[in-house]
Amino acid sequence: RHPVPSLTLTGQESDPMSLSRQLTLTTMKALPPLLLALLPTALAAILLAACQPSTPPRSLTPQQAVLATLEQDRRTEGDDIHLSPQWLARHYIEHQLAEGHGDITTTCILPAAFHIFCLYGAMPQDSYHPRRDDSTLAASIMRRGLTPTARQRQAQRAMDTVYGPKPKRVYMLGAEYTPQEFARSIAMPKDWLFIQSDPTLPYNTMQPYRSAANITGEEALNVHPDTMLSIVRRSIEAGHPVAWQGDMTPRATTTVHTPARLRRHLYNNGLITDSHALCLTATAPQRLMGNGASMTDRQFILNTRLVMVKAAPAILSRLSNP
Repeated sequence: RHPVPSLTLTGQESDPMSLSRQLTLTTMKALPPLLLALLPTALAAILLAACQPSTPPRSLTPQQAVLATLEQDRRTEGDDIHLSPQWLARHYIEHQLAEGHGDITTTCILPAAFHIFCLYGAMPQDSYHPRRDDSTLAASIMRRGLTPTARQRQAQRAMDTVYGPKPKRVYMLGAEYTPQEFARSIAMPKDWLFIQSDPTLPYNTMQPYRSAANITGEEALNVHPDTMLSIVRRSIEAGHPVAWQGDMTPRATTTVHTPARLRRHLYNNGLITDSHALCLTATAPQRLMGNGASMTDRQFILNTRLVMVKAAPAILSRLSNP
């Protein structure tokens, strides 16, 4: 992926010089001769690594962002689970085939990923994961010239080859579930709410999410961008992570327009995409953080298309136009 200058990595840099100072003469004398001979090379490697540029934050797929958010939310209750994004990706494709979509796409949005989770269930990561390289899977499934029945058979064979056959049951901590029962033990549809800020639609109402990626007709609560930011902050500060989908394009730092006015201009001209996703888990003054990345409040307002937040009354209590 391309570097993302608008997002900065957080974390402490290692201090290789302090490591070398900790090696006392007594310790060095006790080292075997071979290790002592390798010590200068090891210290040089540490110094070189410390000088390398930071890696840009890794964007997630919407399926990964939704599952990471659900996993993190369950960890706050003491449950350590790891869910399979490939399970959702497969059923997203199967759903399109069942609905008769002519063009099959792997591009997804947050509410569609959660909809598939609620409809088709969930699977632990160690029970369902890629067995082979899946980079050509989409191309093989989207091949034209097949009847609908032949297309479904071809898609099932391709996904079985890459992921393996679908397990019928989930076994965890001595309990047995269907995939749907397992999903319901993690989250219910009413537990989470999707929020957007479309300046062309009425605020504080459920509205269609307007994007070419919304092939399943999903809706989201439409609010003022300042309200969306406030809800996200309250959710994270209450201990609930937030799934985020939007754009990572650097934005101008001009102060001529307020962030809300600049957002309206960007939105109306189709300049805020929904091509990236993250799981936001922490806040700082004027900053939100997740997936090793941080964004300022201004960047959040200018770059956000969708968020998934816990539908808790305390978080949603002040839904109104700022």
